[in-house]
Amino acid sequence: MTTIKRMIEIDADVDAALARVAEAGAQSPSQIIESALVHFLNDAAETAEDAQRWEEYLTTRKSIPIEAIEAWVDSWDTDRELPMPTP
Repeated sequence: MTTIKRMIEIDADVDAALARVAEAGAQSPSQIIESALVHFLNDAAETAEDAQRWEEYLTTRKSIPIEAIEAWVDSWDTDRELPMPTP
């Protein structure tokens, strides 16, 4: 894996909290920051996808009734599994 060094500036209180978390666990401050950043980036990607889907709904007004979703989920792991419902 290729690593890249970046310099960041953080508040002294944030640094102190980071040091406490690192001391209490088995990770270095760099590992904690990297893990937090990865989680943030994954959440940001999901949030962007949610926003795109919401905009699509506002444009098309197409949706799937909750009853269809419930029936589909209830059919999982049965010999009569239903196909995923579509709008």
